[in-house]
Amino acid sequence: MVRRILRLTLFGFAAVFVVGAVYLLAAFIGTIWRPGGGALAGEDRRPVIIVWSEIHTDIILPADGRAVNWKEVLGSDAGSLAMVDYFAFGWGSESFYKDVPTTADITPGVIATAMFFDRTVVHVSPVADPARIPSNQRITLWVSEAGLRELESHVLESLALDDTGRAIVLPGETYGYGDAFYQAHGRYSPIRTCNQWTSEGLRRAGVSAGYWTPFAQSITWTLGSDADQAAALN
Repeated sequence: MVRRILRLTLFGFAAVFVVGAVYLLAAFIGTIWRPGGGALAGEDRRPVIIVWSEIHTDIILPADGRAVNWKEVLGSDAGSLAMVDYFAFGWGSESFYKDVPTTADITPGVIATAMFFDRTVVHVSPVADPARIPSNQRITLWVSEAGLRELESHVLESLALDDTGRAIVLPGETYGYGDAFYQAHGRYSPIRTCNQWTSEGLRRAGVSAGYWTPFAQSITWTLGSDADQAAALN
């Protein structure tokens, strides 16, 4: 009996190791497989900024978009969001967003909930000046006018809208710095993560981003940062 339990335990550990190894290998392949992109010479280029933490990426867009007026879409309930020129958009697990304001709050229970097809939200943060974000935590990308419109559409299509075309805010849900949470479409999973959502938008915009990017590093590793670009010029 003891031997059987030991064998089953070892088999369980081995299975977890194999699944984890396959997942990491697939993530590496998905990161270096970068469809999309193309020369923008002669085109009217528009800046798009990606910011990140250790586990998450956001897309920063102008509040007065080319195809979307975000202040109208987000509505008057957005509070101080109506007072800035840029918004940072992030899509992800509702449980993870609510229970993990910082990486120190991560627990196995929260991870398990997020991984098993949790409901999703779009988190919108006010950004007064993207240049004030540390340059090693952001990358400025240049896309065409059409590419920027596609990226805006990607974000808009992720939001659940009411009959008036406004995003549905989650009352009282905030980290306390003027941000807000909105109902979103889609389910979170180990396959479609918050960072995968970011790379999907970038590819729609014409940026050469990894085909499958479950980690923040899947994006930052290939795109670099503004600090990297500044160092390369010196």
